Order: sequence, then C-alpha cells, then structure tokens
Amino acid sequence: MNIILIGFKGSGKTTAGKLFAEKLKFNFVDIDSLVLENFKANHKTELTVDFTIQNIYKNLGEYKFRKLEEEVISDIHNLNNTVIATGGGSVLSSNNQRKISELGSVVYLQASPQDLFARMEKNKIFPEFIDSEKPFSSFYAIYSERVKLYESIANHTLDISDKTEDEVAIELVKISKGFMKDKVSAG
Repeated sequence: MNIILIGFKGSGKTTAGKLFAEKLKFNFVDIDSLVLENFKANHKTELTVDFTIQNIYKNLGEYKFRKLEEEVISDIHNLNNTVIATGGGSVLSSNNQRKISELGSVVYLQASPQDLFARMEKNKIFPEFIDSEKPFSSFYAIYSERVKLYESIANHTLDISDKTEDEVAIELVKISKGFMKDKVSAG
C-alpha cells in the first residue's frame, strides 16, 4: 500500500511526509528529488546553472519539466509501502492524475491560499510562475486552477492550517489507518 501526498508548494508534502513515513515505517519518495536525480543523470548538457528543481523548471520551461515529472511518476509504479510526495503541479497532467490514483491512496494537504502564500513568503520558496509585480493574485490564479484537480483525485483531504509538520504527520497516521482497514476489508 502506498499513500500519495498532493497539494500546493509549501503544504508540507515533503517535510510532513518524511515524518509520516517514519511513523508508519514506510519508505519515503519525493517526486521532485527523483526528477532532479534523473535530470542530473540524463540531461547534464542542457543546464549550466545549479541543479535545483527551480532552475530546471526555469531553464527548460514548464513543458519539458512536466515531461520529466511524468517519466518519474511512470517509473515508480512498482513501489509498495511508500509515502510519495508529489510536486505541486504533478496533477496538471491527466496521465499523472491517473497514475497517481493507481499508485495508492491519495491525500490532499489543503490550506487556504492566504496560509500557503504566507508559508511561501516566510520560507522564500516562491514558484517560478509567481509574478513579482502581483505575487498574490498570480499565485491565487494558479491555486484556483489546481485546487479543483487536487480535490478530484484525493481519497481524503486534510486541512493543514495551523498545524505543525508533526501534527500533520500524526493526522496522516490516523487517516492511513482508515485506508489500511478499507484495504483489508476489500481484499
């Protein structure tokens, strides 16, 4: 059984996901880290700056970046007992939506746009698509588009507002017990 975490940048998919995986004694996989590893291995000549997800996205453009992300999501179909943190935009591809749903139980880490924006501001982790002239309105436009996609593939939604990463991980453990119980009764 796998549990896939989806949500916007800054929602805690990676940080809370690692804590959650430790509590379950599951493996942990971060899609962005795998994209970065694959890129380093296969595309060294295409990027001359530091290898970061932001730089790959910025220098290759969204289309090529999303293709790299699709390749990674296709390649992890055989994982088991793994918590998987997706990239915030992984759900933009209908292929990824299907593959993510097939990987296991999907949990959407949800927060208000104001809360997510504040987290990104605090941690200085603004995505490349944020317009520096109108940061909140450009963020909100993308948030509004993605929230529908997150909701459409999630088996469960967890409101992460006002929760620490550890509190999110504890809530995820409670949710996962329901998934595991459902799997046993269905199997």
